[in-house]
Amino acid sequence: MRGCATRGGFGCLPSPVDRLNVTPMQIAGRSDAPWDHLFVFHFLSAERDDWIGDRLSALLSREADSAGVRAHDVQWSAKAGRCEIAGRFLDPETAGALLEAWNAPEGDAAFMCYTPNHGIATVSGGQMDWFGLICFQCSNAGIGGAEATLHPPVPNRLLPDGAGLEDHLLAHLPERPFALRS
Repeated sequence: MRGCATRGGFGCLPSPVDRLNVTPMQIAGRSDAPWDHLFVFHFLSAERDDWIGDRLSALLSREADSAGVRAHDVQWSAKAGRCEIAGRFLDPETAGALLEAWNAPEGDAAFMCYTPNHGIATVSGGQMDWFGLICFQCSNAGIGGAEATLHPPVPNRLLPDGAGLEDHLLAHLPERPFALRS
């Protein structure tokens, strides 16, 4: 939480993770810093990853607060249709199987289209601190944010082989209010 020396310290409310006694799972491509919630989302945009990351950060800052995030669905659209995002907040307990699938060893890429339509992001203290934009067509993810540990040009992580990650992610997503590009 912003302004607190330690989580749960004097004058601070415990984070949702502290209240649940759940240790958030380590995420491949992200530092060991604690996180409170995972945000899973669909998006539609032809903009660069850093531009999408900035819009996602602003959206999650508005939707999250320093006392914790309630699990809820989020929809947002930028002016002139430059970016649309629809997603859902997950707590660490709910996100376990999805993150196990994300953390599986990297697979191989058959080709490199990199047209991401899905993503995951972590929220800590009411602020987004890491995100991964996912292209299931070429099995790549672009990673960014303050807690990112991978910084080469995007895409910078090959997704695990198999449908496990895609199945787990799609199981948690709300209905998509817009068509995805193909």
